Amino acid sequence: MQTEEKLACKERVATLAAQLKGWERKLLKDTIEEHAGSIQYWQWKMAERLLSRHLVFKDRFQLTLFMLQNKIPPVLIAGWMIKRKMLRDQSARMMVAGVIKSHMEGKLEDLGIIAQMLDATDGAGNPLPLPATYFPVFTPNFAHDWQHQHFWEEAIEMLKQNAVPVEPIPPNRQNAKRNRDECGDETRGESSNTQDDGENRNTRAAKRFDAPAAPAA
Repeated sequence: MQTEEKLACKERVATLAAQLKGWERKLLKDTIEEHAGSIQYWQWKMAERLLSRHLVFKDRFQLTLFMLQNKIPPVLIAGWMIKRKMLRDQSARMMVAGVIKSHMEGKLEDLGIIAQMLDATDGAGNPLPLPATYFPVFTPNFAHDWQHQHFWEEAIEMLKQNAVPVEPIPPNRQNAKRNRDECGDETRGESSNTQDDGENRNTRAAKRFDAPAAPAA
């Protein structure tokens, strides 16, 4: 992203952040930022997507990948998008549900889909430069454990019904840490040289996902 475009994006993020309602600020802090850190440390384009009121295909696809990559529980991803009415119709909601389902089943990994990992480090624990922080979106082992698989399944159901339970229960933070440990240095395979390269590569593969069936009318 060129310097002028970055500055313009940064200004849009500031405007969107200022427009957040009180409940949205609390939701952001208690859910998204609790798991992935303050959005002030995200790339501006991804922060803009998160705060937007409407997501077109590419934006919702890349944002969903980014949040899954950074261990934000699927139920919180679905809850954020549904509560803020970021997905305008059933096809948009089913597209996000399809990405989450693909993550649960390991299809993102199989297709070589990549996303930025915010806390990526080298073998010595040093932060990696930005171009080297893009890695395949691996599925954690506990996604196949019946005790934890329901977090993906609940998110898919929320998107199908366009409804959020009173208090969706996120996975235990220890499980999120275990997810990071399981996707440690030994899984840090191919990375992308730039964000745009990675997103273009992802977009080419996006339509290969199977969305879960929509509920009967």
